[in-house]
Amino acid sequence: AFHGFAGIGTDAARPAAAAGNTGMIYWSTDGLIMYYSNGSTWTAQSAGTQPDASATVKGVAKMSVAPVAANNPIAVGENDTRFVDLTDGGASTGHYHTSDRDRANHTGTYGRNNFGGDGSDGSISGSLTITGTNDTYIVKQYDSFAPGANTVTITPTGCLVHIKVKGNCDLTGTTFDFSGKGKAGGTGGAAQTVSNTVQFKTGINGTAGTAASMGILSLPGGGLGVGATADPKAGGTGGVPTIPVGSLEFVLGQNFLPVSIGSSGGGGGSGDCEALNTDYVAVSGAGGAGGAGGGCVILEVEGNLTFSGTTINCSGISGTSGSSASINGGANNSANGYDVGGGGGGGGGGGGTFVCLYRGTVTGSNTPNVAGGSAGSGGNGAGISTTNAAGGAGGGGGSSISNSGGNGTSVTLYSRTGTSGGAGGAGNYLIKKYI
Repeated sequence: AFHGFAGIGTDAARPAAAAGNTGMIYWSTDGLIMYYSNGSTWTAQSAGTQPDASATVKGVAKMSVAPVAANNPIAVGENDTRFVDLTDGGASTGHYHTSDRDRANHTGTYGRNNFGGDGSDGSISGSLTITGTNDTYIVKQYDSFAPGANTVTITPTGCLVHIKVKGNCDLTGTTFDFSGKGKAGGTGGAAQTVSNTVQFKTGINGTAGTAASMGILSLPGGGLGVGATADPKAGGTGGVPTIPVGSLEFVLGQNFLPVSIGSSGGGGGSGDCEALNTDYVAVSGAGGAGGAGGGCVILEVEGNLTFSGTTINCSGISGTSGSSASINGGANNSANGYDVGGGGGGGGGGGGTFVCLYRGTVTGSNTPNVAGGSAGSGGNGAGISTTNAAGGAGGGGGSSISNSGGNGTSVTLYSRTGTSGGAGGAGNYLIKKYI
């Protein structure tokens, strides 16, 4: 029962709990707590003011989010070592905070999607020739990249080359030579020979260009040029890319970038030979070879990027011109009874791809060369007749990720001159800041 107030004061001034103050209450100014005496013990009757939380005491603290365990909430301080990477100059392998990673003075070691790689292939400070196996995906991870006034190229063909740079990339004076590093061109049809005999030989077909097929993406090569006969022949058809949505894309964060090497041009057909007497040796013109497709480079730079006097070439190779026919080593247009056709030109290779994403700043600019290869010309015929032999047809141009190749030119009836191939389709490029 309540018998009265024992007083108001500090805990030290509170009287002892004894039979004489049974039922009395005391108000402590230390903890703002009211106590009740049962004659032997003072018992707190109100919560009062709780102590502030510390590393060892459960107390009053404001939570930034709902705790995992409501009966045992633990607040984490800003100075907790698990979060040192979120402060200027901090570093930890668990870093992923986007805005903090963009700071110039940040030293964290792990970026978004591990952009820029891990630097495991060291630093580049001179010329670089990348090796590997044909038709593969090659990844190189450099700590810094500064080739200087030297060349960066690759030995195998048909590869997607992905260069990651953990630090800065300085391309001052650097040349990227990936021209013709896509698919190899088709071969031209072989020349035909008639030696001191009465004989007719038809021309030989070139071979088709090689497609750049990766997954469900297909970039057909240029069609073959048909070898000559005594009737009209169509030129090789240009390659037409088939690129289903989502087929082959280089994906980083919000960047969806279609990439590919270029397919190759088709070879031109050779001319035919027609000999009506035995006085001469006649050789038709060989078809020109198709040009190789351009290479593909993906350059990923975590730090700053510098262009200055930089040359980037991922173009397709031009088709080779068909050779001219000959009679006894020359045109010999007085050789009665002989008619020999020239070779068709090869198709140009499709252009490749150059993609560069950077996280830091960019100095200078660059326009990579991703052009398709030009068409090879047809070779001249030889002889006196104009109503018998024909030249070879030109090969088709190779396709790129963006464009079809051109068609080779068809042969008209009894035209001794070979026809030209088709040009390769132009590739594409992209240089932008990574987001």
